[in-house]
Amino acid sequence: MLIKELWIQLYGPLRGRGCSFAPGFNLLWGRNEAGKTLTIDALVKLLWGKRAREKEFSALQRVEEFPEGYLIAEKDSVAYKLPEQGDLAGLTGLTVSECANIFFIRNSDLSIARESEFYTGVTDRLTGLRTDEIEKIKNILRDMGRLTPSGAFRNTGEEKLRSRLERARELAEKIDALLAELRQAGYDSLEEAQVAAEESLRAAAAAVEEMEQARKRELYEKGLAALGKLQGSLRQLKQLQQFDQAGERRWSEAARDAEQLRREKERLEAALAEKRGELSSAKGMLQEKQEKFERLERRKKAIDEEIRPALKNYRAGREALVRQEEKEKLFRGAAIASVILLALSLAGVLLTPHFLFYAAVVPAAAVAAYAWLALYRLAGKRGELAAALEQLRADLARCGLDGGEPGQIDRDVQAFVEDYSAAQGQLLRLQKELAALEREVASLQERRGALEQGLAEKEREMEAIKRRSGAESLPEYLRQLKLKQEVERLAGEQRSVLAGLFGEPGPDLAQNLVFWEEAVNDLAAYRDCAREVRFGEKELTALKAEQQQWQRRLEELQNNILAFSYRLEEIEREVNRVLQEESEYIYCHTVTDLEAAQKALAGFVERHETNRTDALAVIALFEEIEQQEKARVAELFGANSSVSGHFRRFSAGLYETVVYDQAAGAIRVRRRDGALLAAEKLSGGAYDQLYLSIRLALGEKLLQNEKGFFIMDDPLIKSDSSRLQRQLQALLQIAASGWQILYFSAKDEVRDALAQDIAAGHVHLVPLEELPF
Repeated sequence: MLIKELWIQLYGPLRGRGCSFAPGFNLLWGRNEAGKTLTIDALVKLLWGKRAREKEFSALQRVEEFPEGYLIAEKDSVAYKLPEQGDLAGLTGLTVSECANIFFIRNSDLSIARESEFYTGVTDRLTGLRTDEIEKIKNILRDMGRLTPSGAFRNTGEEKLRSRLERARELAEKIDALLAELRQAGYDSLEEAQVAAEESLRAAAAAVEEMEQARKRELYEKGLAALGKLQGSLRQLKQLQQFDQAGERRWSEAARDAEQLRREKERLEAALAEKRGELSSAKGMLQEKQEKFERLERRKKAIDEEIRPALKNYRAGREALVRQEEKEKLFRGAAIASVILLALSLAGVLLTPHFLFYAAVVPAAAVAAYAWLALYRLAGKRGELAAALEQLRADLARCGLDGGEPGQIDRDVQAFVEDYSAAQGQLLRLQKELAALEREVASLQERRGALEQGLAEKEREMEAIKRRSGAESLPEYLRQLKLKQEVERLAGEQRSVLAGLFGEPGPDLAQNLVFWEEAVNDLAAYRDCAREVRFGEKELTALKAEQQQWQRRLEELQNNILAFSYRLEEIEREVNRVLQEESEYIYCHTVTDLEAAQKALAGFVERHETNRTDALAVIALFEEIEQQEKARVAELFGANSSVSGHFRRFSAGLYETVVYDQAAGAIRVRRRDGALLAAEKLSGGAYDQLYLSIRLALGEKLLQNEKGFFIMDDPLIKSDSSRLQRQLQALLQIAASGWQILYFSAKDEVRDALAQDIAAGHVHLVPLEELPF
């Protein structure tokens, strides 16, 4: 079986790596960053496929995914492309454990994992034996017999079978002694009497129970009836809940107050009508006086604004005229004298023109003109005064006064003023009287408004009660209220009945109803019980007295057997603790029960002793077979075995024989001087040569003398230069015998040590290029 070619298309950072292998020794060498370990991982996964995920290759899982690529393997001159055409286990028929322990060597460890198990498994494969299956059968037999490997009963966990069997034997003896005491004390007759008393007590209790059922049935019937009536009354009260004494009182008071308000309103309306009449008369009189006063006021206004100023002006003019009339004679004499002088001067000028006549004409003319002008003005004043007096009289006439002399005019004006003042005072008095009447009328109207508002409020109050209650009248409301009071009385009676039957947990009726409903429902189970029985307190008392009599009798009997009951209970607990789930629960109340318990314990001991004997007999047979099979493991080793031959050749005859110690399950070697050494006592080089020999021998046997290959991941990494040289020479010998070796290394020492063999073509060098990062 050879590996010809490896192609890795993609595996982690590996891309497009291809390797061709020759028969014999192949050195795959590269620096630390050349992807050596990834190449080994990919090679193993392509060889073994999904089986490479098993625990034998757990250290290889550097990259989780499966590599993309293929591997060409050759077996019996036929090339196989893996994993397309299967895997190594399928081609060779070997298990993953066998392949990993023989063909794959990693990290300077040439030893074999789980060595003893591995050799046994290889032997089974080569000889067709079933050592593992025999061991499993033995373990199953021990489990069936509940035995330890030494053959004793187990005493572990909760089972503790050995202790239970010992306790079962002790309990059987203890039961024998107790049975003797019970028979001597006549325990059976006490039990019979106790059974009879228990039967009589049960009969009496049944009679009491029947009477109690009759009582509860009658209590249920009474409670159900009272509860139904109470609930009906409560539903009726809910419909009448709007009728109450407060509503009736408010309606009656509102009706009474409304009637009083109506009567008071009627009286107020009469008083208001009367005052309105007085107010109307006062308004008419006031209007008349007002109109008369307005006329007087207009006359007074005319007097004040026209006559009084005119009269004042007339008096001032009259006084000025009187002062001017005192100068009238002077002006009149001067006027006559000046006229005469002027006439004489003019005559003289005409008759005898002379300077003196001319000088006299001018002053005479001036004086005459001034005197006659003054007289003329005086006459005009008199005329103006006469006209003013006439006008004043005309104005007085319009005001209703006589137009006499100015003194009379003053008296008339004064009289008018007095009349005006009297009219004004009378008008003010009438206005005050009218205001007082208006205030009275307003007050009456306000009172009427208040009465109307109060009446409306009462009517609204009555209407609200009417709407809320649905009653059309106060008498109807009273009838409904009386009905409600009657229903409340009936409800109170039923509530008292229920409270007497079941009690009353609190003042709240709703909570009480729930309590009573629950109490009635709790009794509903008794509705059809003891129909033929009529409850009677005396009968119940008599039945209870009989029950107590039998109870005392039973207690008396129980006290007589109490001395044994504790011991029986203890035996019962112990028996069931020993038997556990292997038997139904066993009671120990009677002598018969105790005998049955003793029999169960004996059966328990006998059953397990029989099982133990049978299991040990069968195990002895299988152990004999197993010893015969284990002896065949040694056939893989020994003086004439291929393992000893390979090791003898690798060690140059220093070690002659490799043997397998069956008892210790370990490899031992015999030196040339006869000394027998354990494998771990060998030097490092000898140790590696030993396990290379074992791998070669086992591989040849498993491959039926065909040659295979080794995949080695720097197995000699810890060797010094001389040891390295010797071990590499051993590998070259193996390669020369027909085995293919794929030796992966990153060490210059390995490449240097094989340089001559590489140059000679004895070693095929496969360089591993560094990965691009």
